[in-house]
Amino acid sequence: MKIVYIALVGIGVVLAGAGYAEIEHYRGNTQAFVGVINPADVVLKPAPIPVEWVLEGSPQTMGQEIAHSDDGSTKVYVWQTTKSRFVWHYQADEIVTVLDGDVFLTDKSKIERHVGPGDVVFFPAGTEVLWRVPDHIRKIATLKTNLPEPVGGAVRWLRMAKNLVMPPPALASNLGK
Repeated sequence: MKIVYIALVGIGVVLAGAGYAEIEHYRGNTQAFVGVINPADVVLKPAPIPVEWVLEGSPQTMGQEIAHSDDGSTKVYVWQTTKSRFVWHYQADEIVTVLDGDVFLTDKSKIERHVGPGDVVFFPAGTEVLWRVPDHIRKIATLKTNLPEPVGGAVRWLRMAKNLVMPPPALASNLGK
């Protein structure tokens, strides 16, 4: 039992050291620039839908990553496609904001939903959704890949520890108010 206790204390010391290093990194980077991107100005590159997913049409799809988190678990894209019908298989949680055009979405409930400019849609990882694009659609997509549970748990613990030692500043002070 004493060995287990010593091992747990050792792990705690290592995690505390890692947390301290993250806090020091945070303190050293508090002047980081907040990026502002106009999605209309983003130059897109070909980003074809897998052929086996396409049910109708010849979609001309384009996309471009515009931002990502330090750990790579979250990425933001601008994406567009032309008239088509396809099934999308979500490998990560995805939040979509439609900028232009529209789409009709059908999930396993078999209910077709119309989505247009300004609408926000959440797609959980592991789902499949039928997309019917009558003309075109342009969207911003935020993808969040879930970290394996031991890693995700450690990251959540470190964030909690960091916030106890150094609470995040209020939003108004971040904006210079």
